[in-house]
Amino acid sequence: MASRTYFGAYLATIMEQALRRYGILCAFALLVFIVYELSVHRLTFKIEQLSDQIEMHQMLKFIAREEKEKLSLQLQSQNDPAWCELLLMNHLGLCPQQDTKIYFKQAADE
Repeated sequence: MASRTYFGAYLATIMEQALRRYGILCAFALLVFIVYELSVHRLTFKIEQLSDQIEMHQMLKFIAREEKEKLSLQLQSQNDPAWCELLLMNHLGLCPQQDTKIYFKQAADE
C-alpha cells in the first residue's frame, strides 16, 4: 500500500511540474489553433462570396455579349430595305402597300 501512495504522490508531483512547465505552452497552442480555425472559416466564407460574384459577373458578361451581338447585327442591317420594312411592320404596325391590313373591333359589352 505504501508503494501505491508513494507512486500516486510521485505521479502527482510529475503532473504538477509538467503543468507548470508546459501549461502555458499548451494554452498558447490552443489559442493559436482557435485563431487558425476562425481564420479558415472566414477565408472559406470569403472565397464562397467571391466565387458567387464571379459567377454573377460571368452571367452578366454573357448577357452583355449577346446584346452587343444583337445590336451589331441591327446596325449592319440598317441599309437593308427588307430589314427596314420588317422593323416598321413590327414597331409601328405599318404594312407594305400591296398588303391589306385588317382591323378587328371588339363587340361592346351589353
